[in-house]
Amino acid sequence: MFSHLSTTLEGLFSIRLYNAQDSFDTFNRGLIDADHKALYSLNVVKTVQAMYLDFISSLMIYFVALFVVVRTDIPASHAGLAVAHILQLLLFVQWLARLISNVHQAITSVGTVVQFSNQIPSEAVRHVPGNTRGRPFWPEYGAVEFKNVSLRYNRYGVAILKSVSFSISAGEKIGIVGRSGSGKSTLLVALLRITEYTEGDVYIDGVDIKTLGVADLRSRIAVIPQDPVLLTGTIRSNLDPFNRREDVEIWAALKSVHLGTKIEEFPSKLDTPIVENGRAFSLAERQFFCIARAILLKTKVVVFDEPTVAADSETDTLIQTTISENFADATVIILASRFRMIAETDRIMVMKDGKIVEFDTPLALLDNAKSKFSLMLNQAPDLDQDRLRRIAVARVEAKKAAAAEKKAIPKAKRKISFVMNGGSKPLGSGSHLVVSLADVGSMPSTEEGSSFDSSKASAKPSKATIGEQTAQRKGEMPKSLMDIFGTP
Repeated sequence: MFSHLSTTLEGLFSIRLYNAQDSFDTFNRGLIDADHKALYSLNVVKTVQAMYLDFISSLMIYFVALFVVVRTDIPASHAGLAVAHILQLLLFVQWLARLISNVHQAITSVGTVVQFSNQIPSEAVRHVPGNTRGRPFWPEYGAVEFKNVSLRYNRYGVAILKSVSFSISAGEKIGIVGRSGSGKSTLLVALLRITEYTEGDVYIDGVDIKTLGVADLRSRIAVIPQDPVLLTGTIRSNLDPFNRREDVEIWAALKSVHLGTKIEEFPSKLDTPIVENGRAFSLAERQFFCIARAILLKTKVVVFDEPTVAADSETDTLIQTTISENFADATVIILASRFRMIAETDRIMVMKDGKIVEFDTPLALLDNAKSKFSLMLNQAPDLDQDRLRRIAVARVEAKKAAAAEKKAIPKAKRKISFVMNGGSKPLGSGSHLVVSLADVGSMPSTEEGSSFDSSKASAKPSKATIGEQTAQRKGEMPKSLMDIFGTP
């Protein structure tokens, strides 16, 4: 009855919109009648019990009085004392009878609780000392690996995950798609050990998560749920419930999710109270609060469960920008139904019936007209596939450019030789750091497997300082470091 009342109040706008007041009122009256039937039955039992106790009390008083009258040898003082004690005893009997009745009712409730506690298995140990093998900042990289993982929600039920195996590199951005019941959310359940998987192994940075306490594991993974939750308290307690971060860090996180300006307008700033799951904030703002909480957690594994399912296009863009700016070095797993968001990921996992049917880059899946992903796109209404392709192509080109730049940096470093003054004494106040720009190709290689001989290197370049050597080679100096490195 109370649950129906709460649901009715939450959906009052929709009930009035569809003119469904009469049906809800009729259903509510039925619940009230059912509740009152049980209440009236209990009151009747208590009334009958009181009546029987009064009747028994009257009989006992009658027999004591009769006994006193019949026995003429009993003194009047003893007779009065007997009647007084029998009256007190009857009051105690009535109290004892009511107590027995209440205990019987309580035993029924306790029995139900005990039955549930015995039937429902408890979670694993919350904390295991030393379970991360002396790695206080685990996971340091965020590599995730599933090996033949199967999961059932009950012992005799059908497996929701069926021998799932995949590997996610550190810092990779993964999108997971699939129809309802395909097992997307169950992957998250297995990763957080909300339900223990029955077969297989899951590793994060080489650590088997079953060797960890469930609290230790979940505290190292940031999850942004589909329905964002704000706890009763303050803005500070919601973002940093364990008081591990300074105010500067909290403000930086709020500004990175575009909430800093709004929070600064509140008189109490970070101490502003949050009530009723943050109804003063919109759904998108509550989503950004959860993202800020994940930023402050500073973890290398971040999971988004349908982050833009109820967001407009502008909020969708803001969320994507926030993810790319704040979780660039983290492994990000996105369970999404909006294809535009997962088009910007490194790879897309397509699930069906608890199995992985496809796992490739967005561009590769888009280019394959027979792929499951392409078929899902064709069935999606009002979807601009050309735009998705442009996003996927831009993502691939950006990755190639980043890889080329990363590969060019070690080569560029080998083009500059830093030597000491004569190479004979340590670098200090009497030494000059010189940069030799001549004979770059003849410098010793610093690649793996070779060694650098400072005595040989110091024989070729001049002992002139940087300024002197620059004057000597003014005509040969490159215009910018781009000429040295060969890359922008």
